[in-house]
Amino acid sequence: MKKYIYIIGIIVLFFSSYSINAQSQSQMDDFDEFLMSEGGFEEIPLPGTPPCDCGGFGDLTFVNSFNALDVAFANEALLKAVRDKNKKDWIAKQKGIIKYEIEKKFNKLFDTFEDAQRELFIYSEKNNIVINAVSPRNKYGGLKSNGFGVQRGYLTEFKLLQLRELEIKAGNINNPEFGYLKVDGVDLKDIKNIEDLSLKWDNTYGKFRTNYRETSFNNSVYQNLQYLGQGLTDEVLLLKNLYYNNFDEWEELNY
Repeated sequence: MKKYIYIIGIIVLFFSSYSINAQSQSQMDDFDEFLMSEGGFEEIPLPGTPPCDCGGFGDLTFVNSFNALDVAFANEALLKAVRDKNKKDWIAKQKGIIKYEIEKKFNKLFDTFEDAQRELFIYSEKNNIVINAVSPRNKYGGLKSNGFGVQRGYLTEFKLLQLRELEIKAGNINNPEFGYLKVDGVDLKDIKNIEDLSLKWDNTYGKFRTNYRETSFNNSVYQNLQYLGQGLTDEVLLLKNLYYNNFDEWEELNY
């Protein structure tokens, strides 16, 4: 089961168009750095900020307005400028500001920046899973349905071969009951001995076994995509954290 959960996680991420840069690539029609608030929120006090040797640099800005894209570009430029001066105190201050913005979004307080970040990651990935699971679910639903149809066809061919075997053994070589039905691309009336019949059986069985294996896999993926749960969320969150942990402390602010 864990193998299928991991595969589904990869599939969902493959189909996902989720931005890896939450500042510069935020969708303009959302107008929210943090995917819009889930509702009203009570007044959350501004966080206390540690003393900052920030070299005169301002703070990151978060807005819900039509100029959100301009603000994102301004944040990008600010981040680059501060990084060039290597102002580490500025990083700590911005994490406090980001934590505060996340707390406003979810209307709850978090002990640490990392706790707030995890809540945001879970929220965003659950949304991504719901949205981006549609395409792979349709794909694997079609594959498993086609596979079941092919499988029924092979089972019919096995039944015809069994009937033809009985006819040949009974001496009915030239007048089969279902002579114009095909097995493995050949009319049943053209199979006139047990040797040819055995060859057709083996060929059909080989194709049946391959189709059965592929259809079973496609059906398992489809069923798991139908009932996405915490296991998939945890797996996708793990992948996201592995990606995030490749960033340095400056790039983390821009994710």
